[in-house]
Amino acid sequence: MDTAHRRMEIISILSARGHTTMRELAWELDVSRRTIMNDVIALSFDYPVYTKPGEAAGFSLQKITSLIPIP
Repeated sequence: MDTAHRRMEIISILSARGHTTMRELAWELDVSRRTIMNDVIALSFDYPVYTKPGEAAGFSLQKITSLIPIP
């Protein structure tokens, strides 16, 4: 799987699950946790990826309720 397909798969997984961990993504996509972190950093420029540190650490996509401000 090339980089672009792996990153789209990460977005797909986050959309479907809502939340996942770096370890789960690394295992499922058969890459290192460092590769996942690099992918998430790159994705965060174009997608609302939220990184949660701590005991319940992981990644999720922030929900966007409106793209146009309502006056």
